[in-house]
Amino acid sequence: MKISCLYWNEVHTVDRVADALWQNKIILCTSDTILGLFALLTEDGYDKLNKIKGRSDKPYIVLIGSHEKISLFVEKPLSSTVQTLIDHCWPGPLTLILKAKKDVPSFLQSAQGKIALRMPNHQGLLLLLKRFDGLFSTSANKTNMPVPYTIEAVDSLVVRQVAYCVLDSPEQKEILSMKSSTILDCTGSTIHIVREGAYSVAKLIQYVGNNFEK
Repeated sequence: MKISCLYWNEVHTVDRVADALWQNKIILCTSDTILGLFALLTEDGYDKLNKIKGRSDKPYIVLIGSHEKISLFVEKPLSSTVQTLIDHCWPGPLTLILKAKKDVPSFLQSAQGKIALRMPNHQGLLLLLKRFDGLFSTSANKTNMPVPYTIEAVDSLVVRQVAYCVLDSPEQKEILSMKSSTILDCTGSTIHIVREGAYSVAKLIQYVGNNFEK
């Protein structure tokens, strides 16, 4: 189906998208990785994403707009390894799974008390994230279905449930990245590679040494 789009480089896009999110609506937009669905960090936002995705068994990645927002979600102090990864890789396509603070709502974390955080390297999203403590983020596909790499490939059942689609510019035909973020579980004594994506493990080893396991 044809999708009516907003564009990150237009003046009022961030205002319109922020207003929609505050009304607990879902947004489909580009990022520094694959096409994503974004929602407010509320139980309603979580439930709406579950309905679209057809899942209910795991939490979503939380996008944040600055290093300072980490303390809202994660137990401090951070290990030196985690801090080094943050210093070198954020903003960027690296998701870190960390131990959630005790007062973080259950719909933000796993049953094991873990939360997944990322700071994206995308100007439009970073401007948007200034308005929020964080936003839920997930790929723009139904669970177990292919990830769409063009806006036209997004499932029509997904499109019908979003308030806006936001692209980088009217000229954009292809999504700039076809890789999801790399996900690292940093809650143990070694770093567990949950998913190798846009950030290569070889590059991460240059920063923190070979303290990884698959």
